[in-house]
Amino acid sequence: LMGGPDNKWNTAGEWIFSDVNLQFRWQWLNYWSGSVRGAVRPSTGDDRLTRGGPMARRPGSTIWTAQLDSDSRKALGVRTRYNGSSDTAGSWVHSGSINFTYRSGEKLELRLGPSVTRSFEQAHYVTSTSDPMATSTFGRRYVFAPLHQTTVALETRLNVTFSPTLTLQVYAQPLISNGDYGHLKEFRAPRQYRFDTYGEDIGTSVRQNDGNYLIDPDGSGAAQAFTVSDRSFNFRSLIGNAVLRWEWSPGSTLFLVWQQSRADRIRGSDFDETDALGVGDFDLGYDTRELFGLDSDNIFLIKMNYWLNL
Repeated sequence: LMGGPDNKWNTAGEWIFSDVNLQFRWQWLNYWSGSVRGAVRPSTGDDRLTRGGPMARRPGSTIWTAQLDSDSRKALGVRTRYNGSSDTAGSWVHSGSINFTYRSGEKLELRLGPSVTRSFEQAHYVTSTSDPMATSTFGRRYVFAPLHQTTVALETRLNVTFSPTLTLQVYAQPLISNGDYGHLKEFRAPRQYRFDTYGEDIGTSVRQNDGNYLIDPDGSGAAQAFTVSDRSFNFRSLIGNAVLRWEWSPGSTLFLVWQQSRADRIRGSDFDETDALGVGDFDLGYDTRELFGLDSDNIFLIKMNYWLNL
């Protein structure tokens, strides 16, 4: 059982982080083990929210994690982990993973690690623009938006030892991540966590055929209109590599390397308003089929080291 408080201040003396946490770890007689951790973070200043702009306020939050590990002496090992958090503004994160490890003596090790993360951020930074009319935020408008995001990944590792001089290592990770941005809004004033939504609280927001939003921050007022692209996205990627290592003579080694990558990013700004409605939505089956249908880049490398015994 352990715990304690943590606090941080920046170089200007602003209190920017506080944390009170408690962690409990245990192990059963069958060598399974686990841990749980909880933390409470009160509201503090935030010098990063506006990316170098005015000081903001960080909402108070709670964080919790749990982990369970099987007996590491067994051929098949399992590790499960969950992370969660929520804050007083309504943002939240839920993330879970499970890792399987199979070992066959000293010759074979196989690891599979699927993971899923879902999150909602009440105010995700989008951009900022200069405007002398924005006197409350020192001549710039700081634009944010709510963001729903889902990410799924599968990490795979294979290590094979054929002999003390010949080994094979393989790694692959397919990943799918979709993000759906909500209505754009403007940071209201320093040292707060409050926002005005364009088209509702202030000004207007109209999506154009080119995929950009035309923002007029004060409607018929004197402030200059500006555009912000539709940031919703669907991202798919697959990276993998294989390395065959052969020590053909003491100190002299040959490496054969194969690396493959494929990736595709679809953005809401790439489509008109009607076609962009599905961008940001999560569909595991559809995204998986699209991922493995992508063209791939393949790189082959040969490296050789020769030991000169002079």
